Amino acid sequence: MATWFAYAFAGAHRISDLRVQLGQEERTDADARFRWTENGTVYDAPVQLKELPPETVNAALTIERLVELVCKKYPNTRDLIVAIYLNRSGPLNQKLNVPSLVSQLWCWGFSKPNSQELFLSGTTHSGPRHFHIGVDLSKPMDQVAVWS
Repeated sequence: MATWFAYAFAGAHRISDLRVQLGQEERTDADARFRWTENGTVYDAPVQLKELPPETVNAALTIERLVELVCKKYPNTRDLIVAIYLNRSGPLNQKLNVPSLVSQLWCWGFSKPNSQELFLSGTTHSGPRHFHIGVDLSKPMDQVAVWS
């Protein structure tokens, strides 16, 4: 999931050199780390990956509840990017608020059944943002590299 989210994140922000480091230990506050350069500044951010499962698995779980649980579990990670994979159909709550305890909150998933388009809808402290990113499965994901 980290590489698909990285692909969407890089495409939405026009990042050509996003590197993904997958989490090595359970005790860390992140499932992955993203590192990229933008306007001469190097960014290094922890990423916490969550999933909103299909309603057949857990209909009671909401995005709002997932965000609440993340903020409870990681109260001191203000640079944290939270990425929630929406593994269910239906409308997205466009009014999600980013808690002050995290840097960015993104909901993402595939917007077409053939996996040829990703959507990325998020809230940062500067406001909401929404993207659709085309996926060409015949080409490599050159803008995303995984390192250990």
